[in-house]
Amino acid sequence: MFCSVKKLLQHNKTYFIAYLLLFSVALVIQFSYSKTDISIFINAHYSDFLDFACQYGTYLGDGLFVVIASLLLSFYNKKMGVASVFSYTISSLIVQGLKHLVFDDRNRPSKFLDMNQMHVVPGVEIHNYNSFPSGHSAAAFAFFTILALFYQKPAFQILCLLLAIFTAYTRIYLLQHFFQDTLVGSAIGVTTSVLVYEWIIERNKIAAISLKK
Repeated sequence: MFCSVKKLLQHNKTYFIAYLLLFSVALVIQFSYSKTDISIFINAHYSDFLDFACQYGTYLGDGLFVVIASLLLSFYNKKMGVASVFSYTISSLIVQGLKHLVFDDRNRPSKFLDMNQMHVVPGVEIHNYNSFPSGHSAAAFAFFTILALFYQKPAFQILCLLLAIFTAYTRIYLLQHFFQDTLVGSAIGVTTSVLVYEWIIERNKIAAISLKK
């Protein structure tokens, strides 16, 4: 299994090298600043455009969006739709297990920050509990990683990565999660997708699709 996973990573090196580089930078930021300082910094740099983009862009990590998108994908390629659903389901189970069974005492930013001093996007309901890890981030990275693994074209893979990162960013901007929550969520989503692709796709000898086809 290790060799086949290694081969999978090599065939998609653009996506995974970019992710690992950004993840490394994120770790440096995480250990250099407090979680509240990071949240305050991101939230302070707001605009009407970001309010709109983040309020609706965050749905890219919503379970309903991922399921519907996966079902639509299955009409184009059944294997890809199935892989996407499996990846989302497994990552969600892991996230919810961690949220409610292991880290059930991890509160969200609203419990640590003075909300009267924070920029709250109108119409967004602020949650208070079960912060770690971020479910939206895990779902987004699971979904977009599956897309990247199927369509092995560098430009498309980078686009997928940017969309997943943006989804994670919205969770911090909207004061729903801390930076560390999204960081771990992303790792869960990526890891789950790699394993799902390996076991469901590679083990069944299903070739990845190319945009050229």
